[in-house]
Amino acid sequence: MILRETGIMIAFGVVAGVIFTAIGVQLIKTTLFGLGVLDPVAVLSAVGILTVVALAAGYIPASRAARVNPTQALRHE
Repeated sequence: MILRETGIMIAFGVVAGVIFTAIGVQLIKTTLFGLGVLDPVAVLSAVGILTVVALAAGYIPASRAARVNPTQALRHE
């Protein structure tokens, strides 16, 4: 459940990031030497690295939650 929610947030973030990247590159394309309007290698590298980091950040609380006994968690609350 936690990883699914993390995946949904990653998907929205990737879409928003690519859109804002395209807009930002159009605004500053005169200062980008050697890069195209949307250099696929740069964009895909950034998306890949940030996706791996976000999934790792979501995996840590998911693994902790999976180790907790549900009856103990309910009794604690």
